[in-house]
Amino acid sequence: MQRSTLSAVAVVLVLMVVTPAARAGETEPGVEDPGAMVSKGVELLLQGLQQFLVTIPAYGSPRILPNGDILIPRRERPPELDTGESQKSL
Repeated sequence: MQRSTLSAVAVVLVLMVVTPAARAGETEPGVEDPGAMVSKGVELLLQGLQQFLVTIPAYGSPRILPNGDILIPRRERPPELDTGESQKSL
């Protein structure tokens, strides 16, 4: 997961560098700078990815109990990442 995320960020950074260089001198009135648009898009994408990762619960290693039950424990979230859903389920 981290490798694909890093690859995606690398591709976006390359596009950020190449796009303004390719359009140098081609500015149209009323059109936002492509580099700024890419920067905003990447920022929104990374914020969305961060929110997505926060909402996914993390689970520990499964354990088989002596009676044959399989227990898959949820890991505790750091307090700043807790969305309050654990309080609602109790």
